[in-house]
Amino acid sequence: MRYATISSALPPVSRLVLGSDSFGTPVVPEAEAFRLLDMYIDRGGNCVDTARVYACWIDNMLGASETTIGRYLHERGGRDRLLISTKCAHPDGAGWDAPRLDEENIRRDVEDSLRALQTDYIDILWLHRDHATADFAQIFETLEALRREGKIRVYGASNWRPERMRLAAETAGRMGAAGFVGAQIKWSLARTKQDYTDDPTLVEYDEDTAAGFDALGLPVFAYAPQAKGLFSKFSSEMREGDKAKLRYLDDENLKKARRVEFLARQLGATNAQVALAYLTSGPLTVFPILGCKKVAQLEDSMGTADLVLTPAQREFLDLRREDC
Repeated sequence: MRYATISSALPPVSRLVLGSDSFGTPVVPEAEAFRLLDMYIDRGGNCVDTARVYACWIDNMLGASETTIGRYLHERGGRDRLLISTKCAHPDGAGWDAPRLDEENIRRDVEDSLRALQTDYIDILWLHRDHATADFAQIFETLEALRREGKIRVYGASNWRPERMRLAAETAGRMGAAGFVGAQIKWSLARTKQDYTDDPTLVEYDEDTAAGFDALGLPVFAYAPQAKGLFSKFSSEMREGDKAKLRYLDDENLKKARRVEFLARQLGATNAQVALAYLTSGPLTVFPILGCKKVAQLEDSMGTADLVLTPAQREFLDLRREDC
């Protein structure tokens, strides 16, 4: 397992992060979530990503992911071996445009997360969404107060566009605040289809944002790094309604998937491993968040922990050259 440092306040973070959005739900029942956590830690992983809002899409399941992680830590112990990355201030039921970046809402979410996780502190707290009305100075005052109180160690921004992160960083600098240690965004070798519409507040690493994130130079936690399994499923008949088919299956991504398969055969790796290595082998420090639902999926993904692609191989995969 490779590791990278994102802050002097934290130990080095494993380059593969375990996602947990469905932990404790019928999709990933608690027993299976425990097995995933056991395997992940046994293979050298040390960071699990969750959010206060996770599982809210299932009746009476708000907070299920954090609660499951909390039960795991209570039963297994080892809090010092696992970094907890969670998110706060997601818009609530009032709609996508309902801001929740004030001190009251941030603190409420943090306290709820601490109780669910059965811990005294959060290692990485992410602001789950931006809002045009965000008061950067007030936000950093709140986050710095939580840091001084020992409730969080560092903080970052999830689904914030790079220009907003740059403006926020300028405010943090003037205030003497620590500022964001990273960005959490949607990023895989495949790009979301132009005609696909989803949550309008999600931010993706694409043609519109790449230069901005590159200029920031911050570590990136990349969610949906395997494009909903596109690279493993593209050559089979995907059922109607499959998320990979709906969001990603077009001519450009299909060409990328075929190149992934070609390179995987050359390297003796799986398609999923090559797709993840594309992210971890680039100039930015990227931590793919593995959205595995089964132990077999996690075992496959963890096989990429030490796989590094050359610049030529990455350019071949993203269609910038014809051979590698």
